Amino acid sequence: MNMTPYILPLLGAALLSTGVMFYTWQRRSTPNAIALSATAFAITEWLLGYALELSSASLEGKIAWGKLQYIGIALIPVTWFIFSFAHTQPGRRIAPHYAVALFTIPSLTILLALTTEQHGLIWKTMQLAANADIPGLAVTYGPWFWVHSAYSYLILLVGAVLMLRSLRRSHGLYRGQLSALIIGVAAPWLGNILYLSGVSPIPYLDLTPFAFSISVAALAWGIWGIWGYRLIDITPIARDLIFDGLREGVIVINQQGQIVDLNPSATRIIGLPASMVLGKPYSDVLTPWPDLIAWLQTAPDQRLGQEIAIGQGEARIRYAIELDPLIDYQQQTIGQVMTLRHMHHDAPPLRAAPTADTPPQSVEPTLAKPSLWNRLVRLILVETKDDLFIPPTMNRVWYQTQERIFTSMMRLAALLGLIALFMAQTVVFPSAPGVYLINFVIVSSVGLLGIARNIDFAWRRSWFVMVIYGLSLVEIINYGFSLESFTYLFGFIVISALLITNGGGLVALLVSFATLGIAAWLIGTRIYIPRLARIEQISPNTFEYGITSTIAFLAVTSAASFAIHILLRSLNQAWQTETQTRYLLEQERDMLEQRIKERTSQLSLTQQELLQKNADLRKYYRALEQSGNTIVITDIQGNIEYVNPHFVALTGYTMEEAMGKNTRIMKSGEQGPEFYQQLWQTIQAGNIWRGEFHNRRKDGSLFWERATIAPIQDDDGKVTHYVAVKEDITEIRQLQILAEEEHARAEALLLNILPAEIAQRLKLRHSTMEPIADYMPSVSILFADLVDFTTFSARLQPEELVGILDSLFSQFDSLVDVYGLEKIKTIGDSYMVAAGVPKACKDHAILITRLAIDMIRVMTSIQLRIHAAQDTDFAFKIRIGINSGPVVAGVLGRQKFIYDLWGDTVNVASRMESHGQSNMIQVTEATYHLIQQQFICEPRGLIEVKGKGMMPVWVVVGEV
Repeated sequence: MNMTPYILPLLGAALLSTGVMFYTWQRRSTPNAIALSATAFAITEWLLGYALELSSASLEGKIAWGKLQYIGIALIPVTWFIFSFAHTQPGRRIAPHYAVALFTIPSLTILLALTTEQHGLIWKTMQLAANADIPGLAVTYGPWFWVHSAYSYLILLVGAVLMLRSLRRSHGLYRGQLSALIIGVAAPWLGNILYLSGVSPIPYLDLTPFAFSISVAALAWGIWGIWGYRLIDITPIARDLIFDGLREGVIVINQQGQIVDLNPSATRIIGLPASMVLGKPYSDVLTPWPDLIAWLQTAPDQRLGQEIAIGQGEARIRYAIELDPLIDYQQQTIGQVMTLRHMHHDAPPLRAAPTADTPPQSVEPTLAKPSLWNRLVRLILVETKDDLFIPPTMNRVWYQTQERIFTSMMRLAALLGLIALFMAQTVVFPSAPGVYLINFVIVSSVGLLGIARNIDFAWRRSWFVMVIYGLSLVEIINYGFSLESFTYLFGFIVISALLITNGGGLVALLVSFATLGIAAWLIGTRIYIPRLARIEQISPNTFEYGITSTIAFLAVTSAASFAIHILLRSLNQAWQTETQTRYLLEQERDMLEQRIKERTSQLSLTQQELLQKNADLRKYYRALEQSGNTIVITDIQGNIEYVNPHFVALTGYTMEEAMGKNTRIMKSGEQGPEFYQQLWQTIQAGNIWRGEFHNRRKDGSLFWERATIAPIQDDDGKVTHYVAVKEDITEIRQLQILAEEEHARAEALLLNILPAEIAQRLKLRHSTMEPIADYMPSVSILFADLVDFTTFSARLQPEELVGILDSLFSQFDSLVDVYGLEKIKTIGDSYMVAAGVPKACKDHAILITRLAIDMIRVMTSIQLRIHAAQDTDFAFKIRIGINSGPVVAGVLGRQKFIYDLWGDTVNVASRMESHGQSNMIQVTEATYHLIQQQFICEPRGLIEVKGKGMMPVWVVVGEV
C-alpha cells in the first residue's frame, strides 16, 4: 500500500460529502433533496475510489479501483442536472421516459467501464505511469470515453445554464444558494479539463476529485453556511408565492445586522428599491428613523414596541413595528423578521418605491440653432440617452452617465486615432502594412462602440473591456512582461471596476492575476518564448521573478480597485440618501394632495346634488310600485312592513290586511319545516336566499312563486330588514309538470321498444346517421312457434284471437324479465328471445334453456284454461329451437326503431324451431356443449337443415 499526502484531502472531502448526503436524505420530502443526496453519494464514491487507487501499489488494484470510480463519474452529471431542474423549476417534474433517457448513456458507461478489458471502449491500454512522482495509472482512452465526456459536459452545461438563468431572477437568500451551487459545479469542471488536456501541474494526477473538495465545501456552505442559505430547507417557490404577496412590509435581517430580503411592500414604505437595500446594514437603510435604529439595537427583553411615521399633520401615516426571531430547524436563531403594519386603513395608497429605471423629472431647454463648432462638440460630447435600457439593479442616473461618458470617450479616441493614422500613413504603412491595418481595425472598433448607441450598453462596455484584455494578451505574447502589458492589464481592471461594478473589477483582477501567473510560469520556465522580445530582454527571466512581479502588480491594482470601490460606495450612499429623501417628500406631498381632494370633494356636495338624490329616490319608489314582480319588505321577525300593488293583485290581500302580519299567512303547508328553517338560517347569516314557494292565496287557491330574499343592513353591518322579490311561476310549473309527464311516457315507450342500454345510446348519439351496431361473440337465440295455430285462429273472433295471444305472450314477457333476457320480436304466433345481448353474460345458454322449459309449462296452463272456458278440442303445442354463437346486433329505422339480430346463429336457431317437434326443445351442438352439465339432453341424431346440410341435434328432456 502506498501512502501519499494527496489521499488526505480526498478522505476529508469524502467525509464532508457523506455528511451532506445523510443530511439531505433526512430531508427527502423536499423536492430537490433526493437528487442532491444522490449527487453527494456519487461524489463520495468517486473520492473514495480515487483515494484507494492512489493507495494501491499494484497495477491490478489500480485498475479495479479505477473502474469502480466510473459509478460516481457517470452518475454525477445526471444527478446534478436533475437537482438543477428541481431547484430552479419548482412544481415541475422530469417525465419518467425522459429520466430513463438521461440515465441511458451513464448506465452504458458503467457497464463498459467494468468490462473495458474485453473491448477497450473506455480504456485501450492501462499501465503504471513511468517517471512520475506519484505511481498513478496511465491510460489511453477508447472511443466511448469521449462519448461519455461529451455527454457529461453537455448535461453539466445545461444544468449550469438553468442555475445562471435562475440566478438573474433571484433575490437575497436565493442568490447565495445558486452561487454556492455554481461554484460547486465549476470547480470539478475546470479540474477535469486540465487533466484531460494534459496541462495538469502534477502529471498523471487527476485533479477532478480534488476539485470536488471545493464542490463539497460549496454544498456545505449552501446548506450550513454562516449566511444561512438553507439550500434544502428553503426553496424559491415559497418566497415567490407568499413573501412577495404580503400586504405588510417584511424585512429579514441576519445575525450580522444586514438586510438579506424584503418584500415589495417594505420597499414602498422605506422608499428604496430592493437592489439598493439587499446586503446593506439596516443602520444605513433606516437613517430617516433614528429612533427605530436605536430600538433595533436594544436588548430583546427591552423592546416594548415601536412606530414610524411618514409625513406631518394630515399627511402623516403611522406604521406599527413587530420584530420576531427567525429560527431554523435546529431551533437556532439565524436572524430577525421585522414586520411593518399600516395603522390607518383610510390613508391614501403609497406610491411605488423608486426603481433603478425611474427617470428624473426635468425640463427640456430650448436650444438655438447650433453652429458648426457646436455640432462638432455635440457629435463627441453626446446627450443623455433617455431610452437606454437600465438593468433592475442599477441607478438610472449613474448608468446613463456611464453610457454618456463611455460614448463620448470612444468617439474622441476614435477621432484622435484616425488623425494619428492619417499622419502616420506615409511612414508606417509602407514598412509595416499589417500593423497599420491592425491599428486601423482597433480604431474602427472603438469608433463603432461610440457610434452604435442602439446596441445594448452592457455588450458595448464588455466588448471594450475584452479589447483591452486582448491587447494585454498580445503584448504579453509578443514581449512578455513589459510596461505596456502591465498598463493594459491595469486599465482592464480599473475600467472593469468603473463600468461593470465592483464584481466586474474583482473578476478582472482575478483574470489578470491568472494571466500573469500562467505567463510567469510559461516564460520563466522557458516553456514559451515571447515572439518579438530579444533573448537578453525577456521578462520574466525566472519563474520566481515572474511571481514576484505578479504579486506586486496585484497589490497595486488591489489598492486601486479598493479606492474605486470606496468612491463608488460613497457615491451610491449619497444617491441612496437623496433618493430616499426625495421619495419620502414626494410621498408626503401626494398624501397632502389626496387629503385636499377629499376635503374639496366633501364640500362640493351642492343643493342640486341633494335634489338629484331626492329625484332618484322618487324614481326608485315608482319602480317598486310599478314593478311586475311582487316586492315585500319585512322586519327581522318576518312581519310585513311594505308590499307593492302586485302583491295585492296576486295574493288577494289588501295592503291594510297585509301590513303588520307575518308572512306565514301565505303558508300552504305543502313545504316542510326544514325548507323554512334553511331559508331563515341563510338570511339571518347575512346571505341571499333564492328558491321557490308553494303559497296559498286569500281565497285558498295555491300558486307558485320564485323568490329572492336579501337582508338589508345598516351602516354598522347589522341586519334590520329583509326584502323579497317574487315572481309568479304557477303557469311555468304546470307546464313543467306536463313536460315531465310527457317525457316519462316517451321514456317508457322507448324502453318497451328497445333495451335500456340501447335506448340510452340512441339518446346520446350525435346524429341520426350515426349507426348503433355491436358484434356479440357469444349469445343464445330462441325461436318459438305455436303449432297449427293458424288453423285454430280462423275459427276465432279478432278479439278472442288477440286476447289469447296477448295472454300467452304477456306471460312469456314476464318470464323473459325474470331471467334478465331480451325479447327481440314477435311475428304472428312466433316469438324470438336472445340471451347475452345487449349485455354479455356467461350463462346465457343456461338461462334461455330454463326459459324454454317454463314456456312449455305456460303453454300447458293456457291450454287447460282455454279448454275449461271454451268447447274446443284444439291442442295447444309449441316448437322451440335454440342455437348459440356470435351475432351482430343493431338498431334499424329513423322514425320507428327496431332492435334486431343478424347472423348465421340466428338462421340456425330458426331452423331448429322449424325442424323441431311439438312441445320439445331442440338445440344445436353449440348450445348442447354449454348446457350439458345443467340439463338432461337426448341426441336426436343428424337432421337435414336447409342451407347447412346434416347437423347433429339434441332434445332437452329436463334439468339435472
